[in-house]
Amino acid sequence: MKNQLNSSIAQIIFEASEFGYCPDIKRVICSANHQPFYLLSRPHTSVKKAALVGLMLDYYNKPVLKAYTIDYARWNWASAEGFNLQDIFKADKLCNEVFTETPPHKISEYLV
Repeated sequence: MKNQLNSSIAQIIFEASEFGYCPDIKRVICSANHQPFYLLSRPHTSVKKAALVGLMLDYYNKPVLKAYTIDYARWNWASAEGFNLQDIFKADKLCNEVFTETPPHKISEYLV
């Protein structure tokens, strides 16, 4: 699965370069299940956009590749209130306000 994640990140970087930018990428490890995530954003723009791409455990405890766009304003509010990534995913209502599930191949287009 990590190969699929790395391949997806490489594809996003390639597509972003086709759009004329290079995304900022930060690696994050979920403390609960030690699955890797990447936080992607587009630097030096007036409109703040970010996305999260990584592995999550499904109902059967198997890793699956997921991608989410992030509502930057709600993310900042949640962070200021003391929520971390794990807390946000646990709170269904807050999770739905902050994250919108998106196909991984749409992330570079979203960040434009």
